[in-house]
Amino acid sequence: MGYSPDGQILVGSDAFGLHFWDVDTGQLLQTITGYSDVIHSVVYSPDGRTLVSLAGILRFWDVETGKLLRTLTPESSVRSIAYSPDGQTLACGTRDNTILLWNISRWKQRITLEGHTKGVSSVVFSPDGQTLASGSWSRYNSICLWDVHTGELLKTLVGETSGILTLVFSPDGKMLASGGDDGAIRFWRVATGELLKTIETEADSIGSVAYSPDGKTLVSTGNHGNNDIRFWDVDTGKLLKTIATEKGAYAVVYSPDGQTLASGGSGEVSVWDAVTGKRLKIFTGHIADPVYSVAFSADGKTLASGCRDSTVILWDLTQ
Repeated sequence: MGYSPDGQILVGSDAFGLHFWDVDTGQLLQTITGYSDVIHSVVYSPDGRTLVSLAGILRFWDVETGKLLRTLTPESSVRSIAYSPDGQTLACGTRDNTILLWNISRWKQRITLEGHTKGVSSVVFSPDGQTLASGSWSRYNSICLWDVHTGELLKTLVGETSGILTLVFSPDGKMLASGGDDGAIRFWRVATGELLKTIETEADSIGSVAYSPDGKTLVSTGNHGNNDIRFWDVDTGKLLKTIATEKGAYAVVYSPDGQTLASGGSGEVSVWDAVTGKRLKIFTGHIADPVYSVAFSADGKTLASGCRDSTVILWDLTQ
């Protein structure tokens, strides 16, 4: 699930296709069908004109018309995808331990990156688009940094002892935060590959991390026994506060202005004051399934939630 860059269109997926909604009216604009597999990921191009869907193979759609522009079937099964900031390259992490970089303007695979020893679970471009970070389920070379232009393996980050579940660059691109299946959060200096600090969270695993827009705070969710939301000081690694959630927290996201935080729990969506941790709003409407995805619109006035019940709901935050 995700918004178009202008915040006017929301796209969600289920086992049957892609669904486009007008954010202002909530009207279903169109549905793209023809799938036989569950859609694992959808990513907008930076210009908002094209949508890429991942369901075993890659399909490129014209957002305005819903027309299927292109289908790509890599030899390796794709697990994760990411667009470069300039929209020229699509990175595909595969279950066969490789990363495929596709030149979108030429519809041609440009290079294959090899270095992982297990499947690639996460790929993410740096904000300037010069570096690609990739995470793997391997416990030995689980994070790699690549030169996007040459395909050169710049460095393998040493110090990670778990498989990677989530990666995120800091807003300035100087740091990388990783969450693994050992319940630890690690912060890395991108320029040197140095492990700066490790936060032992006492969780079994870290499923979601998000930087605040000012880069000073990292929020995490994971199996903390009760799936609480935890706020960490990026500089010191100190636990700043914990938000207890009766229905759990499976995903978190900051609002564009950094003032609020949204979380998805079991059958409900909550909005929190990012400073005090006070719950400002609670939305119910999903059935009692985990809400795995939450996303703010670009203007921060609307919140979208995607649930395991195969529904996407838009919530008005101005009321």
